[in-house]
Amino acid sequence: MRLLLLSAVLGLVLCTAPLKAEPLPSGPAALQTDPEAPYLDVIRSIEESSDIDLSLNLVAEAMAEQFAIASPELALGEKRYPGLGRAMAEALKPLLKTRDMRLRKLFLPRQVAAIRANLTVAEAADVAWFYRSKYGRKLLGNVIAGFDGKQMMVDAVNGGDVGAAAFKADSNRAVARAIVALTEEDLIEIGKLATERPALRKLKPLGAALGEVRLAAENEPMTAEEEAEMTAVVVAAIEQHIARAEAAK
Repeated sequence: MRLLLLSAVLGLVLCTAPLKAEPLPSGPAALQTDPEAPYLDVIRSIEESSDIDLSLNLVAEAMAEQFAIASPELALGEKRYPGLGRAMAEALKPLLKTRDMRLRKLFLPRQVAAIRANLTVAEAADVAWFYRSKYGRKLLGNVIAGFDGKQMMVDAVNGGDVGAAAFKADSNRAVARAIVALTEEDLIEIGKLATERPALRKLKPLGAALGEVRLAAENEPMTAEEEAEMTAVVVAAIEQHIARAEAAK
């Protein structure tokens, strides 16, 4: 029974952790007066299952692994001073959160356009309803919690840009983890919802469209200020970590 339901569930997964939106208008009046409100509400419904701190922690873990082997010098530093990569990644987390705030504003119009291109107003309402339902929250929450970005981090550290193949690999792994975490009851109920609300069958192409936006955001160049601040933070983290390790000898 479980295998028979997997294809239905896969079609319902938005395999991307979206950029967060600005505070959105709420209530029936807002939905009637703002033509973008139904599509923004889809983004909000996804955000409600998101945990930015959890996502940053997962990113930091992936960064720590890559920093530890990114160059012969860093590999040697990690060997001599274990935890060096982790110290660098942890130091960058506040800056990554600030950068996320900039990118969410920059790419929000593209997210809205992607949703509008795939869903009618009525379908957008059904999608937002689903992601606020018990099973939608569980499914999407599992996907977001399982999105660690490890392959993307390999590209980012070694080549500068994140490739589509790496993004797809990380997304597929997150989806697989999310499905494994579902119970038999979850799978059956989600399948029923997809039958009752045909708009949910559009979530796979919608996820692909939003994934393209997410990938573009990942590859958005840093500003000169961001680059300078990140360099300074990493250098300081290295110096402090080594100093603590030497002092503890």
